[in-house]
Amino acid sequence: MATSKFIIFIHRSVGVLGCLIVGGITARLFYLHEYIWAWLFTALIVLFLHDFIKDFFRPKPSYRSYYSLVVFGIWGGWRGYSDYKRDVRLEKYGLAYNKTRERLGIPVIPANWHLEDRGDLSARWSGKQGMLGHERKFIGFDSLHKIEFESDEYNFKGIRDTTISMSILFRYGKGKSKDSIFYLYHLKDTTLEISRHKADSIFDIARIRKDY
Repeated sequence: MATSKFIIFIHRSVGVLGCLIVGGITARLFYLHEYIWAWLFTALIVLFLHDFIKDFFRPKPSYRSYYSLVVFGIWGGWRGYSDYKRDVRLEKYGLAYNKTRERLGIPVIPANWHLEDRGDLSARWSGKQGMLGHERKFIGFDSLHKIEFESDEYNFKGIRDTTISMSILFRYGKGKSKDSIFYLYHLKDTTLEISRHKADSIFDIARIRKDY
């Protein structure tokens, strides 16, 4: 009886090792990052142990734990691949996209900025907090992961003792619709849509460099 349990234990241990090896190969093939290992270990610890403990006292293994590992291993690999594609998308529309932004009249991402936050359908870039001028850029993607809009925030706080800020919103056209850009001037609790010429004048008065 003890020998049988030991064989079952060895059998399952080999299965665990095999899953780890397959996970490592998958990570290499698809250039996935460390988080794929988090999914694999979560599947191993939570799902595998449940059936492992139940089957330990059975004369023959039911192999249900392996089926669970396969399903969640595939799901974890898919999530890892999705994260990889997200990172590629963020790289595409990051600093490398600045030449296109210049052509479209969109504020560029300064070279010394960093990616503050990222999600499946959004990204937020920012510079040093508290600086006057261009402070933050928010990029949104649609459900098909195509770029949908960019919103840039400019901080004028402290000028003439009045809280002033400006937003530049660029929406990418879909189908036959054209691209559109909006200049929003925020003065305390009031928001006004202004022209580009007016926005240029405000930047000149505040002596803040335009980057669009």
